[in-house]
Amino acid sequence: MSVAQQIMLGFGKSGPKATGGTVSYSGGYTIHTFLAGGTFTALENLTADWLVVGGGGGGGGGSSTNEAGGGGGAGGLLTGAGDSIVAGSYTVTVGYVGAGGAAAAGQQGGASAFNGNTAHGGGGGGRGNGIAPTPSPIGSGGGGGGGISYPGFSGAAGTSGQGFAGRAGENNTGGGGGGAGATPTGIRVGGAGFASSISGVSVTYATGGATINATTPAAPSGTPNTGNGGRGSTTVSDSSGGSGGSGIVIIRYLT
Repeated sequence: MSVAQQIMLGFGKSGPKATGGTVSYSGGYTIHTFLAGGTFTALENLTADWLVVGGGGGGGGGSSTNEAGGGGGAGGLLTGAGDSIVAGSYTVTVGYVGAGGAAAAGQQGGASAFNGNTAHGGGGGGRGNGIAPTPSPIGSGGGGGGGISYPGFSGAAGTSGQGFAGRAGENNTGGGGGGAGATPTGIRVGGAGFASSISGVSVTYATGGATINATTPAAPSGTPNTGNGGRGSTTVSDSSGGSGGSGIVIIRYLT
């Protein structure tokens, strides 16, 4: 039987194995990317790799006495490889951004989830001259705010296996937020993220929010769908921190 005859009879054809999210193809894999919540439906039993990243925490705002806020913690990050996915429908949740603080602590990001795996949102950075919020559980910890004539305030701890603690502030300078890959290595530096090629290209997710000095005019927000923490504020009185980056969920299997 010729190849043309086989195709006409339906041999050698493969229908979709799953639906949901934005579908792409790379390196022999079918990839489902969720930038917002939805439903992943496996039409047959699958062996899949997956990445779940929570929303990043917002950076802390400055105080009225010119102390900088801490950087927001990165969203928690979880991965799986070669997991069995039974045919059926699965709710996918993508974490929302944590808002930056306006003369206040940053807000915690939202959790992302797939198939019983929940990556917590990153912790918010502390307000200048105030202590970092420590809601539980959080993915990576927010950095501590700076304080007058003090070594600064402690950063919050992250969740083991998802992210690292934020850095303490030093005097007027806020500490960087924790990342999925490491604690901050410097006072204004956010913790390292985690690089993954599950989407077909290498992307670094869940980097902790940095802090910035008084000469920088604004506190930028985290990149959407990375789980990055928002930057802490400047030392300018009552300045605002940046919002975190929203989360993401990616699932792939052999096409």
